[in-house]
Amino acid sequence: MRSRILFVLGILTIVLLVPAGCSKPPLPGPQPFPVHGKVVYRGQPAKKFRVAFCPLFEQGKLRFAPSAVTDETGEFRLRSYGPDDGAPAGAYAVTFQWPDHINTGNEPDPAPEVDQLEGLYSDPKQAKFKVVVHEGENQLEPFVLP
Repeated sequence: MRSRILFVLGILTIVLLVPAGCSKPPLPGPQPFPVHGKVVYRGQPAKKFRVAFCPLFEQGKLRFAPSAVTDETGEFRLRSYGPDDGAPAGAYAVTFQWPDHINTGNEPDPAPEVDQLEGLYSDPKQAKFKVVVHEGENQLEPFVLP
């Protein structure tokens, strides 16, 4: 009987400890919330545009600007810490660049990316678009660039 109790206690210990060992590490900053949207340029989907959300709130020591690159349909999903995780809640100035190519980060000596929009939408201090990210899912209205 005693061996049976020890066996059950052993199983319970394993069941309770295994999930604790598999938990995710804490985030380096505020909790992000999913953010997705679309960019339209001159009436067409803005393919391969870089979208950056520049915080308009105090960030503390950690500096970040959630960003994404639009797909072939002009759609994007923001990334702060990991793929498609979104952005922390708060107000942002939204900037856009249209690089002549996208560096992947794997090149030993990457060529500079040249903004085909010539910086027209890349200065957060003169951003033509501002948004507020809320807790929960954030589906944004399309950004329409003339």
